[in-house]
Amino acid sequence: MNKIPFSVYDFFAYLSSGAVVLTTIDYVWGLGVLRRKEVGPVLGIALVILAYVTGQIVAQFSSFLFEHIIVKRVLQRPFDFGILKWSTSAVCFGPPRHSKLLFWI
Repeated sequence: MNKIPFSVYDFFAYLSSGAVVLTTIDYVWGLGVLRRKEVGPVLGIALVILAYVTGQIVAQFSSFLFEHIIVKRVLQRPFDFGILKWSTSAVCFGPPRHSKLLFWI
């Protein structure tokens, strides 16, 4: 019950990518939000939350771009080339219904 579904690494990865996007938007549009001398606590917390949410959105777009478009369509999956095959004959770590293993040809 107390297990968090993501690690600190995931949190800071989303936060940093979102911060880069927000900083770029602030610079390009000339908003000047990040050039203030003092950022209040409410604005600071709002920027951290906005950076995290933006990082989540960036992760979804990059996953779609890299995994579904570049790898699937351009590079193609290893199964399409016959590099990998599924084997149901090997039993490893449990009953046969869980024994689908990847084997290199």
